Amino acid sequence: MDPVTLCLKIRHTFASGFVLDAQATLVMAPGTVTAILGPSGCGKTTLLRCVAGLERVDQGEVLLGDGVWTRTTTQTLVPPWLRHVGWVPQDGALFPHLDVAHNVSYAAPDVDTAAAVLRALDLQDLAARFPAQLSGGQRQRVALGRALAARPALLLLDEPLSALDTITRDETRATLRGHIKASGVPALLVTHDRGDVLALADQVVVMDAGRVLQHGAVAEVFAHPANAAVAHITGVDTVAQGQVEREDAGLLWVRVGDALVQGVAQVSPGSSVLVCVRAEDVVLQRGEPSTTSMRNRLLGRVVSVTPQGALCRVNLDVGFELGALVTRAAADELDLKPGMTLHALFKAQAVTVVPRG
Repeated sequence: MDPVTLCLKIRHTFASGFVLDAQATLVMAPGTVTAILGPSGCGKTTLLRCVAGLERVDQGEVLLGDGVWTRTTTQTLVPPWLRHVGWVPQDGALFPHLDVAHNVSYAAPDVDTAAAVLRALDLQDLAARFPAQLSGGQRQRVALGRALAARPALLLLDEPLSALDTITRDETRATLRGHIKASGVPALLVTHDRGDVLALADQVVVMDAGRVLQHGAVAEVFAHPANAAVAHITGVDTVAQGQVEREDAGLLWVRVGDALVQGVAQVSPGSSVLVCVRAEDVVLQRGEPSTTSMRNRLLGRVVSVTPQGALCRVNLDVGFELGALVTRAAADELDLKPGMTLHALFKAQAVTVVPRG
């Protein structure tokens, strides 16, 4: 399968006065996930419903590849059942009177397709069970299977993990990403949880108040927010790709660029991961680091110093790009200038290591 382009140019005013004014062009490779991230009420689910054809818009268009799904200038509105999308709602919406096999086969074009989906999602042993007999994670797998059985061109997931407890949510993230990747179907995922984006998504669309603020690769958007609103929504200042070199009693050594970072997580050596560090957890120090419990002590070069009110944001090259946040007074005491070298220190507990599956 080739990458597909989803073009969104939508404007709609609702009776409440809320205005959805979303514009983005997304190139989605097979089996990749594009997350729509934003606070509750920002228009994420409404945008997803517009893509599905479940909402009419005042003006604009929705295009997938060469297909025109919505175009108000020509009064084109392809109905949902002709858009060939797979829909996974928050609660799964499984048919309670049908067992797993029949829930999956409901949308399948033939028996062989349904059987293949059951095998791909490891649902064979659950085929005779009814939804009430399944765990939350199992119900989500069945809902995904039903959507994939229709052989969709695009998979739409509306907060699919929101109803799960923390442990089940973490487990389901890993399996969900693997299944979508294996299916080869590009997916559009709505979530308000940054953890979902980091664990599942290849690219992210950040929304607030009905508008798309920024979109791009996850690491790029999280590391380089376009404005203060995006920075607030993403909540993470440094996101870098790495690979786990070794693990000892939960302490990881992760190779990130030219640096070795220590973090705390249960991830197997050799795993591809994202390393996340908040800027306020980074301490800057000139000269050799004094005695400290901080496991990470990276020598780096100051790339930029940007005043932000009473604080200063400092970007450093420590073998990868690392952000730090210090007070203006601390910046003056350190005499921070681009090009100078100093040490960046942060605790292993301050490093969030997210498996990429």
